[in-house]
Amino acid sequence: MFDLYNRPNPFMSSPSRRKNEIEEESPSLEDTVDKHPSSRKKGKEPVPFFIFIASLIIVIVGTAFMVISSLHFISETEEAVITCFGNPRTVSQSGPCFTIPFIEEFVAVDKTIHKMVVGYTVEDDDTITSEASMITKDFNFLDVFFDLTWQVSDPVKYLYASQKPEIILSNLLQSTIRDTVGTRSTDDVLTISRDDIQETVTKILADKIEALDIGILIHQATIQDAVPPTPDVEAAFNAVESAKTSVNTKVSEANKTYSEKTSEAKADADEKIQSAEADKAERINEAEGQVARFTSMYEQYLLAPEVTKLRMYYEAMEEILPNVKVIITNGNGEIVNVFTEPYSSMNTTATSSSNLGGSATANTDGTASPSDITDSDSTN
Repeated sequence: MFDLYNRPNPFMSSPSRRKNEIEEESPSLEDTVDKHPSSRKKGKEPVPFFIFIASLIIVIVGTAFMVISSLHFISETEEAVITCFGNPRTVSQSGPCFTIPFIEEFVAVDKTIHKMVVGYTVEDDDTITSEASMITKDFNFLDVFFDLTWQVSDPVKYLYASQKPEIILSNLLQSTIRDTVGTRSTDDVLTISRDDIQETVTKILADKIEALDIGILIHQATIQDAVPPTPDVEAAFNAVESAKTSVNTKVSEANKTYSEKTSEAKADADEKIQSAEADKAERINEAEGQVARFTSMYEQYLLAPEVTKLRMYYEAMEEILPNVKVIITNGNGEIVNVFTEPYSSMNTTATSSSNLGGSATANTDGTASPSDITDSDSTN
C-alpha cells in the first residue's frame, strides 16, 4: 500500500536540496531547443554527393528540354501554325520562332509544289491496276496514268479543316479522272482528246477542292500515258494510232497545199482583175479621146467640108501608107511630081493644066484636092 506519509515532501526539504533535485529532474534549455523539430537547422547534416549530381543533371536536362521544345526554325519553303488553347495562328516569316512549352503547339507546313501520281508508282514505275484501269465511252478498258501538281494554300485549313486532306485529294482526283475518261471514246483518249481531258480534269477537280475548302490549291493535271491493258490490244491500238497520225499528216499537207494554191490563185486573179481594170480605163480614155476628136473634126467639117475631107484623106493615107513614095505622071510617061513626105505635109501649088492633064487649084490650106490631081501611076 502506497504510503503517502512516508513519501518525501519536497516542500518540507531544505532549499539547497530542493534546488539540486529540480536541476536533476528538469532538462536544460539547450536540450529542449535541440529536441524541438523547428529548432533543427538545414545543412546541419551533409547531403550525399550522388543526390547533388542527380539533381544537377535533372535541372540541366529539364532546361535543355524546355529550350529545345520552345525554339523552332522556319525555312523559306515552310509556314508554321502555332496553336494556343485551340486558337491557331499562322507564321509566314522564315527564321527562328519561340513557343511556350506545354501551352503552344508548333506545326510546320511545306508550301512547295507537290506531285501526286495516279496509276503507277514513282519509285519503280510499276502499274497500279486498281488506279490505272478505266473504262471508256465505247466500253473499252484502258490504263490511264495521271500526274497532279498541287500546293498548300492555307496551312490552318490544311491541318484542321479535314483529318487527311491528301487522301481526300487522291480520291477526288481518281473519281474525276474516271468520270472524264468515261465520256470519251477510246480513240479520243489515245490520240486527239488528251489536252481536252487534262483541262477538264483540272477544272472539275479545282472546283471540288474549292467547294470543300481544305486549304489546297490545284495547279495542273497531266496525262502521262494511256495504253490498252494487254500487249496484243496495245499493238493493234498502236497500229490504228499510227494510221490516224499518217492520215492527219496527209490532211495537214493537203490543207497546206490547198492554202498555197488558193493564195496563188487569188493573187493571180487579183493581178488579172487589176490588169483588166487598167485596160478598161485605158480603152475608156481612148474612146473618150476619139469621141472628142471626132466631135472636133465634125465641127471643122461643118465649117469647111471640102477641106476637111481632103485632110481626112491625107491622114488616112498617112496612117495606111506611112513610108510610101507617090509618083504622079501625066499619062504620057512623064513624071509630073514626086511626093516623099507624108500626105499631111504635102503643099501642092497650082500647076499648068498641060502638065497635069487638067487644071489644078489650090485649097485655102495650101493643099490640092484629090479631085484635081490625076494619079497615073504609084509605086512603093
